[in-house]
Amino acid sequence: MKGHCNNRQDTDAKRGESAKRVDVLVDTLAKLSADGDKLLTEYMSSAKQNMEKWALEATDSARKKSGDATVEVRVIEGDSLLTTRYFTELYGETFVVLNMANAFSVGGGVKFGAAAQEENLFRRSSCLLQLRPVEVKRNPDGSLKDPSKYTRTSSALINGKNDVVELDVDKPRVCVKGAEDKAHPALGYEWLAAEEAFLWYEMRAAAVHYPKPNPTNWDRAEAKKRIKAQFATMRAKGKKFAILSAFGCGAFNQPGDKVAQVYKEVIEEEKAGFAGGALIFAIISPYGPQNQHMFAQVLSPTGQPEKLEELAPITSTSSTSTTSCNC
Repeated sequence: MKGHCNNRQDTDAKRGESAKRVDVLVDTLAKLSADGDKLLTEYMSSAKQNMEKWALEATDSARKKSGDATVEVRVIEGDSLLTTRYFTELYGETFVVLNMANAFSVGGGVKFGAAAQEENLFRRSSCLLQLRPVEVKRNPDGSLKDPSKYTRTSSALINGKNDVVELDVDKPRVCVKGAEDKAHPALGYEWLAAEEAFLWYEMRAAAVHYPKPNPTNWDRAEAKKRIKAQFATMRAKGKKFAILSAFGCGAFNQPGDKVAQVYKEVIEEEKAGFAGGALIFAIISPYGPQNQHMFAQVLSPTGQPEKLEELAPITSTSSTSTTSCNC
């Protein structure tokens, strides 16, 4: 009976967290789009100014990467957007961020308060407000049919059917909220100060979903095809700086050690095209236990992931202030 009660309490707690995440999403969308997208426009403007400032500072402090340098590969134990914020300022570059997406439902389970990476990205940024009309299902007369479902064409692209994936470099997303904090009554998601806003390019790609962990029928060839599609897409659009992750190794149950090996293989094949760039794997513990360690063992020279909060602070050349990763 005690175990049954504990399970019920855990379920109730998760339902409560899901409801709070829905509230966060509603708050994000409502405030960004109010008064003709006034707040969204302000965040975009602030983010552009920040990006210009960080690019100059990275150049002045010799943090800018040389165009012929060997591609940098690092494994960071940390949140995707917090990691993006840190390396954006460090190198003064706009990063591509891999959205480990659901290929059929826009934002995955974001409208239900799901906790995974894609949903987290959508709650904290302008992603939903920057969907193109052609991406979602419409009636024959052009009217909106279901804004939560992708068209067949969009789903095929996200699935890498033709060896490329979705990467929007024309409309960078803007991060407007901080990370989830379960110690906070409202789960955190604080609005960012203007000087913390930053831009990033959303690369939407889906892994194969396996029903159980460590699937015996895991398809290595398909995994490599989809990962190569990410690199082909970035290369075609001239992007060498990316925040990647443990693609499909959380809720989609792909084997972390094997997927990491595939990434290593693809990086070796693609390294010439990414010279002067940086491929940063941001992997957070709650959504795929031990994946950060499995990826680090394969991709990191030390065999250990670097903790985001332990990375060296970035000193601004325009003042004596420093920036940590806790945006």
